[in-house]
Amino acid sequence: MSAREGRRGFFITGAGTDVGKTIVCAGLLRKLSRQGRGVAVKPVQTGCERIGDKWRAPDLELWRRASFSLSAPPELYCPVCLELPASPHLAAALAGFTIDAEDLAAAVEAKLQVHPWAIVEGAGGPLTPITHAFTILDLILRLNLPVLLVVDNRLGAINSSLLSLQALRQAGASVLGMVFNETSPRRDELEEHIRRDNRRTITKLGNIPILAEIPHIFDFSADNPAHWEQIDRAWENFPRPLQPSGGTA
Repeated sequence: MSAREGRRGFFITGAGTDVGKTIVCAGLLRKLSRQGRGVAVKPVQTGCERIGDKWRAPDLELWRRASFSLSAPPELYCPVCLELPASPHLAAALAGFTIDAEDLAAAVEAKLQVHPWAIVEGAGGPLTPITHAFTILDLILRLNLPVLLVVDNRLGAINSSLLSLQALRQAGASVLGMVFNETSPRRDELEEHIRRDNRRTITKLGNIPILAEIPHIFDFSADNPAHWEQIDRAWENFPRPLQPSGGTA
């Protein structure tokens, strides 16, 4: 069995931007860390802060705080950090930086080959460009990891989710299921109906299961253990044990 065939883990992408992928990854890495020390990768992080001669990547900082109590915290890795909070291709262009897609993919693959499990979080959604010729979807196919699609359960989720699923499947990516997230509180009865209908409609039209649901946590703090306990409970029934990633769905 080749290293690629034996690779274990997930690629986390979203049905859009700001759907809560990073908190989903944080919860998943807490669960998977019970199986040994893995790696959590953000291939390209925008919106980073330069501190001296080092970059501070906000997503990795959240993962670090999510890992503080773990007996086997994962390695955290981000090969490309960019300052401007924009799509990777634009943030790189405005910084006068060239992202080499081949070097980026090879760097991530090297990390995946030496760990028992891996979580890779892409920027934005499947069609987000890393360069003008290489998208998140291209990276998903290159790494050959099964995909979890993060959906923010709100008005508009049906269209964005089904379009993302269509793009992933037409390209041949292996999509395991969705993780529903609630980034905002439920304001009224109509919103409750919308969220309930989103679950029914997306699972039916997309022919895809919801594998976990992350509740809205008011005034979330990464330093509050009770908040992480809520997120841990959301992953308790995550049904799929780690298995080697496959090909198309």
